[in-house]
Amino acid sequence: MNLVCWINAHGGSACYVEANSNNHLAQVVHLFEPNKTGNAYRLEGNDMYITEELNQKYNVIVKDCGVLGERIQESFSAADIRLLCGSAMPYDLAQFYRAIER
Repeated sequence: MNLVCWINAHGGSACYVEANSNNHLAQVVHLFEPNKTGNAYRLEGNDMYITEELNQKYNVIVKDCGVLGERIQESFSAADIRLLCGSAMPYDLAQFYRAIER
């Protein structure tokens, strides 16, 4: 979500799509009660989607694939640009390293 905010603040057009089963966006909607237009929840000028059916075209679509397990999600594999985010916590390093290798 921070990447979407940064792109939009610097003249781009980006949206966030929750493409995993974590359901974090539902919690954001519950806590902040953003306006809903079509399929988009709009919060401080940033569009967020629970579905991949977008209301408009964007320069960048950030798809949150969640945790990369042994099977890599198709939406991650098929992306033009893939950004892998992780932490440097000791308990995360082995899984993060395996994801980088793949």
